[in-house]
Amino acid sequence: DKKQYKLGLLVDQTGFPIGHDVWSGNYAEIKTLIPALNSLKERFQLKQVAMVLDRGFYGDTYFKAIADAGFEYLCGVPLNRVSSLKQPLVEDKQPFKLVRTLEDGLWPNQLS
Repeated sequence: DKKQYKLGLLVDQTGFPIGHDVWSGNYAEIKTLIPALNSLKERFQLKQVAMVLDRGFYGDTYFKAIADAGFEYLCGVPLNRVSSLKQPLVEDKQPFKLVRTLEDGLWPNQLS
């Protein structure tokens, strides 16, 4: 019996809020995400947009829609949901890279 809303927040590199949008809670995120990002990209003349997604966005449909819209993404999912990655990660003897800031290499094109 309670109304649900979704809030999207755009922050700068320091975490300071510079834009937001609010949607009705009964829309699928993928139907609001791409138009909202396009609007923010145009409004703030952003050259690059990278999304950090949770496991709710895991799937080829989401990844294709995001990539087709020209955005980069990083999606965190439990390892057991991506069986094709599990064995290569177990066999990889390279140490993991600790990433704390964007300058340390958090952007998706720098993860390799």
